[in-house]
Amino acid sequence: MEFGTTPLLVVWEVTQACDLAGAHCRVSASAGRDRAELSTPEGLQLLDEIRRFGNPLVVLSGGIR
Repeated sequence: MEFGTTPLLVVWEVTQACDLAGAHCRVSASAGRDRAELSTPEGLQLLDEIRRFGNPLVVLSGGIR
C-alpha cells in the first residue's frame, strides 16, 4: 500500500434526505432527495472504483428515509 496516494478512509454522505431533519443535525438535511445524488448503479460503480484504491475503510452516512 502506498500511503502517499492511497486513501485509508473514504466517507460518503449518501443522501441529505432525512425525515428527521432538525436543528441538532450537522448537515443541511432536506425532506427529499437532491437530483444530483447518485443513482444506485452509479453508487455501486463508485464503490467499485474505491475498491481499486486498495482496501480503504468506507463509511456510509446519510439521512433516514
